[in-house]
Amino acid sequence: MTDYFTVTRTISAPRELVFEALTKPEHFGVWFGTAAVEVPRDTLSMDVRPGGAFRAVMHLPDGNSIHWTGTYVEVEPPAHVAMTLTDQPGDDAGLPCHLRSGVGGGGHAAHGAPGSFRLLG
Repeated sequence: MTDYFTVTRTISAPRELVFEALTKPEHFGVWFGTAAVEVPRDTLSMDVRPGGAFRAVMHLPDGNSIHWTGTYVEVEPPAHVAMTLTDQPGDDAGLPCHLRSGVGGGGHAAHGAPGSFRLLG
């Protein structure tokens, strides 16, 4: 049995902006990294449509990199994106990620399973 957990984040922004932050490379690399972890725009590939591919590389402060891949499963702007996500390309199909924004603006970002996250309304 797989253990699941949930981590929730409240995002004070219009749902359209939250959706863009999740689906536009010029925004995604900013929040997917941190002050110390860079996700260069030229490493991002986001074909945001069912069956489309996701790729990103995180450059860590110690000089190592994490290569992320995934596949978009559902895309319903501006409310929902479902995709797989893995940091073990070729070895792991990835865990499901569901991103949902709330009605009336904003939403909550949550990890719903190890390595996955959701944006909940």
